[in-house]
Amino acid sequence: MQKYIVITPFFPTQDSFRGPFIYDMVKAIQRTGKFDEVIVFRPSNVDSEYEYGGVRVFLFKAKYLPSNIFPGLFDKFNKKSFLKRLSVLNISLSDVVVAHGHVSSQALFVNAIKEKNPCVKTIIQYHERDPFLIRLGLLKSQLWHRKIVARHNIALCSQVDLHVGVAEGVIENALSFPSYKKGETYDEYINLVKGMEKVSALQAKDTYVLYNGVDVNTFYPLRKETKSEIFQIGCIANFIDLKNQITLIKAVELLINNGNKDIRVRFVGSGVTMQYCIDYINEHFLQEYFLFEKEVFHSELNKFYNSLDLFVLPSYFEGFGCVYTEAYACGVPFIAVKGQGIAEMIREEDKDKWLIAKGDYKQLGKLINDYKEKHYKQILQKTYSIDNLVRNYLCYLLNEIDK
Repeated sequence: MQKYIVITPFFPTQDSFRGPFIYDMVKAIQRTGKFDEVIVFRPSNVDSEYEYGGVRVFLFKAKYLPSNIFPGLFDKFNKKSFLKRLSVLNISLSDVVVAHGHVSSQALFVNAIKEKNPCVKTIIQYHERDPFLIRLGLLKSQLWHRKIVARHNIALCSQVDLHVGVAEGVIENALSFPSYKKGETYDEYINLVKGMEKVSALQAKDTYVLYNGVDVNTFYPLRKETKSEIFQIGCIANFIDLKNQITLIKAVELLINNGNKDIRVRFVGSGVTMQYCIDYINEHFLQEYFLFEKEVFHSELNKFYNSLDLFVLPSYFEGFGCVYTEAYACGVPFIAVKGQGIAEMIREEDKDKWLIAKGDYKQLGKLINDYKEKHYKQILQKTYSIDNLVRNYLCYLLNEIDK
């Protein structure tokens, strides 16, 4: 019985859809038929289990201090709890072919399997441009604590066999630490890295880029019965500073002031910067052009994307946003920020059509207007199908195992 074990701190439940990209990846691995079983584990405060969309998910007891304080304090307990959970479930470690952890802190658990079964292939997957999670927690402003966090996670990750990033830029940040990749623009992260020079760099045996793919059976173009005279722009993201929705608001404001009043923006999300955006809209009498929705049920997302003419998310510290390629799979082009993971999908000759500099609302307004007038086709230079991406990844992985 060949088993593929996934350990992740987030995975969808019936009450929360957090971590859909990991769910899509697990389902794609299942569809390949290369493993007898793909099992998901999540650290929690209880031992429990549930099934979500055909995936078995097992919770196991793990202890952490709140706000990422002193990571590693409970490593011995957490490792023992995880191995005990495997034993109780009668999962033989000799059957585990791959142990795949999502985010650097989960390397603890893949390493625990490796200690018992040296033949297992261990993987850690980075989803953020902050690979070692130094931006998390109340003590992130304290250099001494950032060093503890970085050293702990780097020590764990340096033991794994394969480092997977959701974009080249994510891998670059992991390999560059305690610096950052060329062209990084997020001031908070740049400032947090300062002073970390004496932290030992990651020792990576091997790396692989696995973009967050799209299930094309879930996201696809729908036939539009009638063409709306209103140009519809959509944006899905939490309202936090780095998602930068205000840049889109200011860009559309420019268009409206220049006479482009046949335009509407639908925001989906909630968060700390939402009220600032609403206040700006109210102060500039733009209420009729913007609609705020706290959420769209996942079953309705395909319909939402298909209602748009253009998707825009001016985020400037993005590992790889699934929302861009979900929109694209529905036949809706997107505009993003230079240097982000999604920018790696854009052909060099097309970058001036679809990418802006961080915070450049004037350029964004121009790109929106250009597309609104010309409706030229967006063509990505890499596959976005989760099935194709996972097949390529497993081909690489299993060949490495055979070697």
